[in-house]
Amino acid sequence: MTKTAPHVAVLRWPEEGELRAALRARRLPRLLVVGAGEHPPTDMDALEDWASATADASELEVRLAALEARAARAVQDAPTIGDDDDVVRFGGRWIALGAVEASIARVLIQHLGELVSRTTIEASAWEGRSVRANTTDRQLHRLRRHLSEIGLELHTIRGKGYVLEVAS
Repeated sequence: MTKTAPHVAVLRWPEEGELRAALRARRLPRLLVVGAGEHPPTDMDALEDWASATADASELEVRLAALEARAARAVQDAPTIGDDDDVVRFGGRWIALGAVEASIARVLIQHLGELVSRTTIEASAWEGRSVRANTTDRQLHRLRRHLSEIGLELHTIRGKGYVLEVAS
């Protein structure tokens, strides 16, 4: 099955901020047209760009083409995890995970390249049950090692959470 990149949504900023949040949650590409006197958001990701409302058509076309290309790469390069088999697939390679590791991997893959809080990870892994801090640490350490085998890096952002990225 060939994956295709989604089309880029063109949104007015800040008027369509709620739609932007919904598209971002679904990891869909967005081009924000920033109104006069407004500032673009500071929390942009790789599937987002912006242009001034006064930008000419050629600038918009260039930005749209660049976003389409990035979205196409992201679709081809994104890791996946099966719902039934707990197997992470990436770059033609795969790794089978245990149930808790797979729960953690799912939330990290869903937010690839974005900060995921420890609270979110623990809620996903243990479904609200309380566990000792070192239990989470051990699972993350094991998951980090497994993901590195297939070209993914799990970074710790001290005091904030974790970011999963494609290894450079």
